Amino acid sequence: MSTATKKISRLEREAILRAKDSEYKREQASSLLTDSCQDEEVFENDRHRRFEKMRQTRQIQREIDHQVGMIDKLNERKQQEIQKKQKPTTTTTTPRSYLTSLSSSLSSSSSTTSSSVTDRANRGGTATEKYTTTKHTSDGKVY
Repeated sequence: MSTATKKISRLEREAILRAKDSEYKREQASSLLTDSCQDEEVFENDRHRRFEKMRQTRQIQREIDHQVGMIDKLNERKQQEIQKKQKPTTTTTTPRSYLTSLSSSLSSSSSTTSSSVTDRANRGGTATEKYTTTKHTSDGKVY
């Protein structure tokens, strides 16, 4: 055989090997792509399941928080009613207004002035009592 024939057969073999190699690589790439697509589909399904579980969990948590909030509000109202009942109040009628003195909130050595604005602010804006100004001396007498 001549060198030209050897060279041609060698080039043919290399071309065949490259074709087989590229075909193998193409098959590998396509199998990887299908695996990737299947993995993506599985991933999307898992993500959807996780999302559904989280949505259910959040819904349950919102319902629980709402119930707990309602219970807290009821307990707070009960405590406010109990505190209102326990406070000893004395009421004196005058021609213009009602005087209300709360002995639990007074100190005997200071002169305090309470007004409708501060009373309303302290109770959160609920108007359940009449308001006036009361002055106390160091003896505890009311003017």
